[in-house]
Amino acid sequence: MIEKFKPVPIWHKKESLIATRLFREKFKLNDVKTNPVQINKFGRNHLYEIFNELGFKTGAEIGVWKGLNAEQMFKHIKSLKLYLVDPYINHNYVRKKRTEDSIKKAFDKAHQRLNGNNCEWIREMSEDAIKIIKDGSLDFAYIDAEHTYNAGMQDIILWVRKVKKGGIIAGHDYFDDLKHKCRIKTVVNDYTKANGIERFFITDKNSDSRNGVSGRYPTWFWVNE
Repeated sequence: MIEKFKPVPIWHKKESLIATRLFREKFKLNDVKTNPVQINKFGRNHLYEIFNELGFKTGAEIGVWKGLNAEQMFKHIKSLKLYLVDPYINHNYVRKKRTEDSIKKAFDKAHQRLNGNNCEWIREMSEDAIKIIKDGSLDFAYIDAEHTYNAGMQDIILWVRKVKKGGIIAGHDYFDDLKHKCRIKTVVNDYTKANGIERFFITDKNSDSRNGVSGRYPTWFWVNE
């Protein structure tokens, strides 16, 4: 049995190396030892351009709200099919309760922005939405949902398995703010350390701002190797 299944760990080695090599060569990262690696003058729209360069066609955004980020994805990634995961309700994980009117306005605005694109709306909690999407079927997952420690960690654990080898796991707001219960920086640091991820990246928040997207905090990401 051991010999029969011995090749399993390298089945997708070629696919994962393509994306890893691209980042290392494009940004001259072979000698960089720090973790995370901040890529200067590189915002999340630049990341979406690399998704396009890698031929990514299928992704998911977890946490859509008004659809601003999803709109940018469609602008930069050709022939994209995007799953839009957001329950648009107040729930136990939410840090700040919103009015029913504000939730409806956000949902309507997102629909208005994304109308005509190839997207599939999944109005479910993250743990229920994953039942709709097959393991290893996504080129990327972008997580921008609840920012508490437990919710953030759960989202990464749930969505990593949906991304193919050589795909990219990413998310917004690499920062901690204990007053407002935001712990995404700690979540990402803990997950990557516990799972032996030798290198992950963060964007330059100033570049995000220049691209017309919220750039207050960086995007984090790594190649699913």
